[in-house]
Amino acid sequence: MEERLEFTGESVALYRRRTDGSWDLNRRGALADFLRELAMVLPGRLRDQTLLLPPGLRVVRTAGPNTAFVLEQPPQVRRLRWGTGRTGDGGPYREVRLAFPYVVCLFIFFREDFEDLRLYYRTSPLQGLTDPLSCPNLLNVQGGTDLLACCRACVRGRPEEMSGYPLAEQVWRLLEFFWGTAFNNDVKDDTFTRSRSLDSRIASVEAWEAATAADPLFVLQVPWTPAGLTLGEAVDRLIALRPQQAVRLTDASALGDLLYRTPQPPPEG
Repeated sequence: MEERLEFTGESVALYRRRTDGSWDLNRRGALADFLRELAMVLPGRLRDQTLLLPPGLRVVRTAGPNTAFVLEQPPQVRRLRWGTGRTGDGGPYREVRLAFPYVVCLFIFFREDFEDLRLYYRTSPLQGLTDPLSCPNLLNVQGGTDLLACCRACVRGRPEEMSGYPLAEQVWRLLEFFWGTAFNNDVKDDTFTRSRSLDSRIASVEAWEAATAADPLFVLQVPWTPAGLTLGEAVDRLIALRPQQAVRLTDASALGDLLYRTPQPPPEG
């Protein structure tokens, strides 16, 4: 089907040729919205030109419409709500104080929408993209070895209005939501269960609590399970999972498709 784009003032219109040879108006949108969509599918600079970065942010990478944020949190003791049931069963939950090593959080966004959160451990701070990552030992984090599941954090139930914030602010809000949620048995094959045999001090949540009270930095000596990839590989592979990453803008039809991602203006008159 032959298509034509027409730019007039502050608007852009998509026309399609009828069988009789005439042109039919198919879609119209604001030029500013169209250009915003165009910028999101082309490689280039970070879309948000001014960002207040959250504490601990180490890496930001954009690839077409995808953005990866890598945030590192130093060793610390956290208060968590810990339970053995599932969401909706009423608990019981109790508050625990648990020590953590360096926690590396990898966020993936498509356009302005959150897609994925992966959590990894390290016993030393990040120095470069070739640094290896280790699996955590948490409920609410998947322990599967395949790329789709490995170290994927559960953030189900997050506020829907979160997507209305700038990307950098979403990162911090999502992280607060994750640590503030109840840790339970919702996730099958979780990393806590997989890691219990690594060290007697993390064999149970009670042992983890006791070891934390005795020495909060013991977590820097635990032989955490390697995740099997470096930081750079984790970023590259998760971005590559997004099929929308590569968009070939080779003709007017491909450009016209972008109009379907822009809001329609109100009818004239």
